[in-house]
This record gives sequence, structure tokens and C-alpha cells, in this order.
Amino acid sequence: MDRNRQNAENAFREEVQRESCALTGKEVANVRRKLLQWYRTHSPPDYPWRHTDNPWHALLAEFLLLRTRADAVEGVYRHIVTHYPEPGDLAALSLDEIASMLYPLGLRWKAPLLKALAAEIAGRKGRIPEDQESLEQLPGVGPYVVAAFLSLHLGRRALIIDSNTVRFLCRYTGRTYDGETRRKKWVRDLLDALTPDREVRTFNYALLDFCREICRPRNPLCMQCPLRENCAFYRNRQIDQS
Repeated sequence: MDRNRQNAENAFREEVQRESCALTGKEVANVRRKLLQWYRTHSPPDYPWRHTDNPWHALLAEFLLLRTRADAVEGVYRHIVTHYPEPGDLAALSLDEIASMLYPLGLRWKAPLLKALAAEIAGRKGRIPEDQESLEQLPGVGPYVVAAFLSLHLGRRALIIDSNTVRFLCRYTGRTYDGETRRKKWVRDLLDALTPDREVRTFNYALLDFCREICRPRNPLCMQCPLRENCAFYRNRQIDQS
């Protein structure tokens, strides 16, 4: 075999490996089990949207939480559901009034989307669609909000793909990541393998809490991580510190 062909085949194998980045079935089961064990033994945050049975409030929360810290969202969420509990109440406000409420989150630019979303749901007499396709047609509602609403509030199986979960997967598997990594096929495939058919709500909350509290963007708490023994990021960190 000539050298050019050999180099081409080697490059192809490397690309396949980069794109698949798969874990074995045993490894997947181990990660899932340890995440659930961690979640059941730690004290989860008592955010109000985790207890609501109001579909509009649940969708509102996930809309506000997109790319925003939960601690920051809590005050704004409580204000809205207390003073403007129905979608029609929010839709009746001016854009400036809605933008003012979103100001603490740095989300003033989302005011037109939130007003349009509230108006759409009000026009549906408060009924929220419960299928992915219909949800994604709502103003300001994208794949993350849909997945969070379906899995965390309706108990439907859906994959939570955001910057936090992608960071965790890349650290664990030893991959670099950037803003486009979440679109990679291997990310969806690996999260699909990890996400159980049952206990989806519990698992997704476990994943979100773990990424926020342990596998943090800065200064991750590796020594408190139940997955560190098999984590490439932790191993590399130990080598760097040796």
C-alpha cells in the first residue's frame, strides 16, 4: 500500500474516532448510575419552577433559564408569576415593561420574544402543546427549551444539550470544545446513550445540577466528582500537577 493511501486511511480512522467518541455500554451504565447516586445524596436547589404544576409557568421558567444562571432567574420568575400569572397578563404589558423585568438577567433583547410567546399561549387559552414539533414553532422556543420542558415538566424522554452538558462530556472523554461542539453527532449520540428511558426527569436534573455544582466552567470540584477515576480531564489535571 502506498504511503499516500496509508496516510489517507489513518486520517479517516482518526476522524471517525473523533466523531464517534463512544463509551462502552458498561461505561455508559456506570456514568448514569453514579450521576443518579450523586443526585440522590446531595441537596438539590429548591427552585420554585421545579415544583410547579402550571404548564405556562414551567415553559416561562425554561425560556428564562436559557443561557442564564438559575440563581439569577429565580427573582425574576417569582415576580412574573406573582404579578402576571397568566400569559395574557404578560402579553398585555408594553415591550418596555417586559424589558425592564428582564434587565437583571441581561435579557432585555428577549422582551419581544417573551411578549410574542405570552400572546401566542394566551391565544391558545393557556394550553401548551406537548409535542416537540409544535413546541419548536412557538416564539423564542428552541431545542433546549423544548427538551427541558418535555423532560423536566412532562417526564418525556428528551436530551438536554447545552454548554454545560457538552462541557462535561468533552472533559470526561478528553475532547476540546467550543461553541459549535453541541452540534456534533457524537455529542447527541453519547447523550442519547446516557439518557435513560425511565427516570428521565431525575436524570436530567442530576446532569444539570452536577454540571452546575461539580463540573463547573471554572474551578471544577474534581475531588468531589464521583466520575473522576475515569475522567480524562481529571487524569490530565493530575499529570499536570505532578
